[in-house]
Amino acid sequence: MILAGDSQHLGDLKLVKAAKCGDSSAVKDFAQRIKCAAKFLSIQNRRMGSPANDEELADLAQDVVLVVLRKMGGYEGRGSIESWVYRIARLELLVYLRERGRRPAPVGDMLDAAGGGSPKGDERFAITVVHRALARLRPHEVELVELRHLEGLTWDKIGARLDCPANTAKTRYHRALVKLQNYVHDRDGEDG
Repeated sequence: MILAGDSQHLGDLKLVKAAKCGDSSAVKDFAQRIKCAAKFLSIQNRRMGSPANDEELADLAQDVVLVVLRKMGGYEGRGSIESWVYRIARLELLVYLRERGRRPAPVGDMLDAAGGGSPKGDERFAITVVHRALARLRPHEVELVELRHLEGLTWDKIGARLDCPANTAKTRYHRALVKLQNYVHDRDGEDG
């Protein structure tokens, strides 16, 4: 189902439908477009402090392509093919890490690795508290916070990346911030 404001991605929707029906030219174009999965995984892995190694990322890239192919029928053209693949790749990486008991590196460790210096005392404690609170959020909530604060994207760009209207992204983001604030203030409390 295409929404009124989404006509800009109608070409992508037609491409996916044609590829799904076996049109060889469309299959070739679609395959070319989803090659971005490996790049997206690598970028996300670096942002998380590189918890997965290169071999794991290569295997995961193949898994992401299979997930994309399985979910072709679910593509609705609400965003570009690449933004759809980005979202799938990010979620698959988070699931992969969670299943293996790994977490993204703490913010302080990433600052050290990036040569940004190490926070001291209260600042390190605050970073640790925020990181632990972020770990309690759902993957899609963490993604919203990262897109807004780490990438500095506008609401329109966040909406496009997540295949949703900008106002929906903004509402979800604010809900995630309320949860995050509650987790920060109640560090030892229950997940709610």
